[in-house]
Amino acid sequence: HLSYWAVVGMVFGFKVPLNELLYKYFEPLAMCDIGLCLVMSLYMYTNSFHPKDKILAKGGDSGNLLYDHFMGRELNPRWGTFDWKVFCELRP
Repeated sequence: HLSYWAVVGMVFGFKVPLNELLYKYFEPLAMCDIGLCLVMSLYMYTNSFHPKDKILAKGGDSGNLLYDHFMGRELNPRWGTFDWKVFCELRP
């Protein structure tokens, strides 16, 4: 929600033309997003191997590296109490 209020503040408070700003930085933002998604998915996949008490998804435990990575190996990936699945799928 912080990013939402930052954008609202920029648009209404500082009179920044948001469409020009997004057009100017579209490629760097897209590359950062792709890089972030790649790092997050590799972290969650490799983290699913370490503690053996994790609940694995039925479709993501086939033994095939690419298939398991694509389907998601761990059922509910967490970092402490932070649930990555809820954050990535239920956030607008």
